[in-house]
Amino acid sequence: MQHLPLFADLNDRACLVVGGGIVAARRVKQLLQAGARLTVVAPHLTESLNELAAAGTIRVERGELDAYSLADYWLVVAATDDPSVNGRVAAAAERAKTFCNVVDDPEHCSFIMPAIIDYDPITIAIGSSGRSPVVARWLKGLIETFVPARVGALARLAGAWRERVRRTVPDLAERRRFW
Repeated sequence: MQHLPLFADLNDRACLVVGGGIVAARRVKQLLQAGARLTVVAPHLTESLNELAAAGTIRVERGELDAYSLADYWLVVAATDDPSVNGRVAAAAERAKTFCNVVDDPEHCSFIMPAIIDYDPITIAIGSSGRSPVVARWLKGLIETFVPARVGALARLAGAWRERVRRTVPDLAERRRFW
């Protein structure tokens, strides 16, 4: 299966996580970091998800997914421990033409969540098309040992000067040499 790596702008966009366990909580954390507006559908939640709900950070719907339309969601994550529920979520997302990640089931995914190194604003994503997350995580650790965390500060500095350098050095080849 071929994948197109891309970075999605989920800021203030509605996303759905189906499941309330530890794995769902990890996905919720990642989506919140991306700025998503989250709804979680699950009969039971971990303590951390209950805390997010109590704080108003996530919206929670107790129960089953069947009562919900997925058309309003940009993307959906199925993170339950029940393969039949996850399969129904994936099928509903497919019908709604909504991207869906079924945790640990790459065959039912329309997108995968890679291992991520976040050196804001530099983001490095490592994916294995869902075939070997352990290798992706190992490679993430290897990259983290070689790429300094301060590369984000360097990118911010370059970004602050980008427009001024572009105006001062209009030739692209010369500008590349400058940088």
